[in-house]
Amino acid sequence: MRSEGSRVDAFIWTGLTLVLLLPGCRALNAPLVPEPPPPAVGSIPGIALDAQGNALNRARVEIFNYAYVSSSEEHVRESDSTNSRGEFELEDVVAGRYDVEIIPDEGIWSYQTSIDIGLGDRLTLVHLPQAEPGRLVVPDGFRTSFADQSDVLFEYAAGGRGRLTSVPVDADLTFEVPVFPWPLTRATTRLDLLAGRASVTFFEVPEGSVGGEVELEIPFVPVQIELQRQDVSLDFAWEVSAEFSSEAAFSLFEGVVSDRIDMWAAPGLSTFRLESELVLLSDYNVIVESGTTLVVDIGHRLTISVVDSESRPVAGAEIQLFSETGGGSLFLTTDLSGVVQAYAPSGGYVARPLPSRLGADVLFRVSGDTTVTVSLD
Repeated sequence: MRSEGSRVDAFIWTGLTLVLLLPGCRALNAPLVPEPPPPAVGSIPGIALDAQGNALNRARVEIFNYAYVSSSEEHVRESDSTNSRGEFELEDVVAGRYDVEIIPDEGIWSYQTSIDIGLGDRLTLVHLPQAEPGRLVVPDGFRTSFADQSDVLFEYAAGGRGRLTSVPVDADLTFEVPVFPWPLTRATTRLDLLAGRASVTFFEVPEGSVGGEVELEIPFVPVQIELQRQDVSLDFAWEVSAEFSSEAAFSLFEGVVSDRIDMWAAPGLSTFRLESELVLLSDYNVIVESGTTLVVDIGHRLTISVVDSESRPVAGAEIQLFSETGGGSLFLTTDLSGVVQAYAPSGGYVARPLPSRLGADVLFRVSGDTTVTVSLD
């Protein structure tokens, strides 16, 4: 027979057990809160028309919903292209408010903001592009050729993201500036110049929507580059690419020259780079002013001969030439006599067979016209 103390102990343990179990029982009996269902989605058909009510063929229709942005790189976006009847269909659309963009096969985009789209709707969109007149202002003597297309690329600050669109430049240097509901932040133009020169210029545009005529002034001055070798003007023609780059502008020359390049560059501090399949040079920091003449010494003539294990010349051998201190490199190929020529300033260099398993690197120094032999295994 249990004692009184045993009955008390049993009562205490039973009470503690109930205290521990009851909260769990309440949790098990609590109603579950269901997760909200995913938003309903559906396909939205529509038709895109021009201002005269004609169907827009091969136009791209895009919708954006910035309310669902989770980062600067993500947002709700659906798109489709129209057929010959102007018809399109946007899939997986959630009902809501969208911005709508129409990108025709040719011409300026149009944009509409805050369009309510509901499931079951059929959209009728009218392409009504808006534009302001614009023109390029070029310096005296800056002659342009429009054998190839020249254009202006506009960048707008839209919903925390950049939006780009380009328009062609006519022969009289005029163009149309698209009007969108966003600030215009930057414009870039590419002009094809006479004598094979090309120029790409960046313009910083004051913040604010476009209004009135837009003038983009090309801030270029004439620059002359004289190419020399050991203080002697070059007497042979070779293909080069020369460029000036700064925060304000970028200009490029591509063509065949002998000893002089006439090009344009933006005034102020700029970096000059000359590239060729034959010349290994470093970049130059230059203060550009009107009439600047930059003398570039392409260095010394370097002759590389490639031979096999029996000292026979190897035609078509590939060699990588680069400086010991880093920078760019040249990729050279030997001619039928197993020889290739290049030009490089004084310094230490490495000639490496390609692929490298064909032979060992050859280290050498250049202080004048130099001949180097690379042996293949």
